[in-house]
Amino acid sequence: MPGSELLFILLLSAVPTFEGRYALPTALLVTDINPLFAYLACTGVNLAVIPAVFLSLKLIVPPMRLRWKWIDSLFRRIVRRKIRKTHLAALFTFTATPLPGTGAYTGTLLAFMLGMTKKRHLAVISGGVVTANALTMLTTLGAVSILG
Repeated sequence: MPGSELLFILLLSAVPTFEGRYALPTALLVTDINPLFAYLACTGVNLAVIPAVFLSLKLIVPPMRLRWKWIDSLFRRIVRRKIRKTHLAALFTFTATPLPGTGAYTGTLLAFMLGMTKKRHLAVISGGVVTANALTMLTTLGAVSILG
């Protein structure tokens, strides 16, 4: 059932905190899916998450800010800070670190809270996701070759 394995891997890579960090090792260790195809599929799903989360936040956050003053206060304090190159480098490093909770979902939330434009955060987070998935794949393939 290669189709169901692929569907499982694609769904797993869309789950927050799992993303490519768990979907890629699962694809490489449990299935017979080609490693390059698994990388491209998982990374593609991860990249599709970024604009979807950004759009969701643009729809959900404004009513929340009106309803709960503490959320509005939090956003005002964070958004007031100017975006610097260090923010972009930090966001890239954060999303490129292949640990749970440091992927496209959280990176997009951070970018949104910092008031980054869609164009700016999309490039930085995408680069981080591509890097994290590459590191995860190389680490998994290295462990598989060492363990035999």
